Amino acid sequence: MCGIAGIVSLNGRPVSDGRHRVGRMIALLRHRGPDGEGVFASADGLAVIGNTLLSIVDPHRDFSVPMTTADGEAVLSFNGEIYDHEDQRTRLAGKGLRFRTRTDTEVLLQGYRLEGDAFLQRLDGFWGFAYYDSPSRHLILSRDLLGERHVFYHVTTDEIIFASEVNPILAVATSTLDLDFEAVVGAFRFRTPPPGRTIVAGVSRLLAGHNLSVDASGATGLREYRYRRLHPENWFDFFAARPSESNTVAAYEEVLHSVCSSRIPRDVHYMTSLSGGLDSAIVNLFAASGGAKRHHSLFGTSTEKPPQEGSDLDERTASRVTSEHLGTVHHEFSMIDDDCIDIYRQQCANSFDGLFCEGIVGFRQLAEQVAIHGGKVLVLADGADEFLGGYDRDRSAYLLFDQFGPAPAEPTLTGLPLAPNNGDHITGLSEGDFVNWQFVAHDPFRFRPIHGGTATEWLRRVFPTEAVVASAWSYGTIPAVYEDVVQSLDLTQRMALAYASSSLPDYFNLRLDRATSCHSVESRVPLQATALAELSIATPAWWRFGDGSTTKYLFRKIVEQHIGPRIAFRRKYGFFTPGWRHPDLAKKLAFEDLVRSSSVFGDLPFEKGARDLLLRPEEGRGRWFAYCLAATYEKLKAHDFAGVVPVREERVATRQDRHRLRPDGPPRNMGPGH
Repeated sequence: MCGIAGIVSLNGRPVSDGRHRVGRMIALLRHRGPDGEGVFASADGLAVIGNTLLSIVDPHRDFSVPMTTADGEAVLSFNGEIYDHEDQRTRLAGKGLRFRTRTDTEVLLQGYRLEGDAFLQRLDGFWGFAYYDSPSRHLILSRDLLGERHVFYHVTTDEIIFASEVNPILAVATSTLDLDFEAVVGAFRFRTPPPGRTIVAGVSRLLAGHNLSVDASGATGLREYRYRRLHPENWFDFFAARPSESNTVAAYEEVLHSVCSSRIPRDVHYMTSLSGGLDSAIVNLFAASGGAKRHHSLFGTSTEKPPQEGSDLDERTASRVTSEHLGTVHHEFSMIDDDCIDIYRQQCANSFDGLFCEGIVGFRQLAEQVAIHGGKVLVLADGADEFLGGYDRDRSAYLLFDQFGPAPAEPTLTGLPLAPNNGDHITGLSEGDFVNWQFVAHDPFRFRPIHGGTATEWLRRVFPTEAVVASAWSYGTIPAVYEDVVQSLDLTQRMALAYASSSLPDYFNLRLDRATSCHSVESRVPLQATALAELSIATPAWWRFGDGSTTKYLFRKIVEQHIGPRIAFRRKYGFFTPGWRHPDLAKKLAFEDLVRSSSVFGDLPFEKGARDLLLRPEEGRGRWFAYCLAATYEKLKAHDFAGVVPVREERVATRQDRHRLRPDGPPRNMGPGH
């Protein structure tokens, strides 16, 4: 987890006050990389590029950032990890390249200089980077295929400003920027703006799997283009041969072992989340078996009583049972003490990227625990729900569509689609499941992703109808680049590909990146590795849902075999309960005061009465969105772009020695509150 920043000319003239401005940007990104920082300026002044460093690979090696080639002609500002850097180093050395360090940064620098985009197509890793070639005056901004890291940028007639976060761009922009109302509407619908946008007009985000090519001489301008795509077709022959369950499970286990073990850091301490759910059990199973270090797992509780239905193990007990079975050193802590109030406030006021998701607070709290225990990497289980049908509403929409086709065109007066007369034998469905079915269509393909649950009728009470309509399909669709394979995919496979194309990069991964970076902790998500994503997308519906009565069927069979049925067949409960559901916390957050006083609801074209609607206590999620927007708008007006910083630095510092991870020491089970 590092920070990249820079300003590059677009008119052939030196960047104005470049070193000072980029230095200011780097200061705002210091939380992303406290282990080193630096600024590069080209001899002609056309490019000024900065970098902050969180040292993960070869952490004891002292090297300057941004990293330059030996001849000083090429420079790389890098945020990310290249997991197969050792294999790539060996291959490149066979082509005559020589290396000064064993860092993945140098492998990326030299490999991209030699092979260009072809080098990015072969890598196993994630990144947001800026590569500048001084002789050609050419800049490349790049973002990895699943969008685990972000690159934001602002373009004027004279320059392009880019960074890992929006705040540094706003701090040095030469003009005053305002909110993008259309993007705000999208954020209220999907909890994040449309791909490629933020809620600040003029600040864009690079699309996942894309590069932005910039000519600093001003001759050819800018060009954004896709350099890589997923290839689920690589697995079509495997599934066409109708493999047995044991062969299918074996294929998954082979890929899971590879991607999980490769994402366990060798040189620094790490922790994995272990919620008690299926996905975190999978990650811990394969991560714990793939390394020599003692494996530390982490559980946070966000409710007074752990969720539980029927005979299920509750979340805390399930987490402990899995930990004991795998032999992890298990740590537990509370996510609902008063210390979280400042975290909620900071994250709300730092929503310039447009992420209006309360879940970011939970991930930030996990990252803080990693920092408290002296770690630098948090391994998480995001991705399986999207790839393997982990959401009941997606499963239900598939079952309904598979049996009855598209929903009736005319909804009832309640706003729900008409249920088929013979549909009552599909058990376990609710009104919400029929609503999701209404959004599914095949040609062109579209569906409502799990983060798009804000009702259209509600949005129309807050925003003008035309803005609501325009926001409808920002997510839940498939890019044209996949036209050659999409006709070969069933509905569930199309859903998985749509999630991979936009929802994971621009919602789920934005949430992780912004949350964990606050504590100088790097997030890693093995279940989003390209190899596993391609296998998962190619997996037919049967292996997702079995006979239709469950979700993530294959993962359940793997967990049943290695951990046991008590964990394998539990219901899905979700990792985090938002603070606004806790009456005491909601009261202390003072939603009403800020929403009532903010001028944003008068300055932007909200519908009449929108503020009053958003102030109602029963509008929990709507009030949260309004709170994020109002807090961010007030900072934008005040030109206050100070980034989020850890609110408990003293606590982290005083507890690190006591709780520092001891990979070779005896197991220590940390009770609640630690």
